[in-house]
Amino acid sequence: MVAKNRVNDKELFGIYSAMSQKIGKQGFINQMEQVLSRGEGFINVLPSIKCPTLVIVGDDDQRSPISVAQEIVDGINSAKGGNARLEIIKDAGHFSSLESPENVTRLILSFLS
Repeated sequence: MVAKNRVNDKELFGIYSAMSQKIGKQGFINQMEQVLSRGEGFINVLPSIKCPTLVIVGDDDQRSPISVAQEIVDGINSAKGGNARLEIIKDAGHFSSLESPENVTRLILSFLS
């Protein structure tokens, strides 16, 4: 779930562990049920997104790799008025906002301004 270079990062795993404990077992089950229930169907709704959209992905995200993020951007941009852009965070995995909070924050603030 994290970039290969962060596998032994005790601080990062402490944050992840605290988040996991906070949501608890049932919270985790609920999250996984939602992820599994949406399947590939979400791709069909992407062209209906008309607002500016920022998609952020870690370059080492094994759960939702760059190709999936690009597919989301392409799906949004396939319709008239689609306005999505992809930003890739270097040396980050699926938890890019925890692995590289400064870069993610900078991208979001830039996008919103």
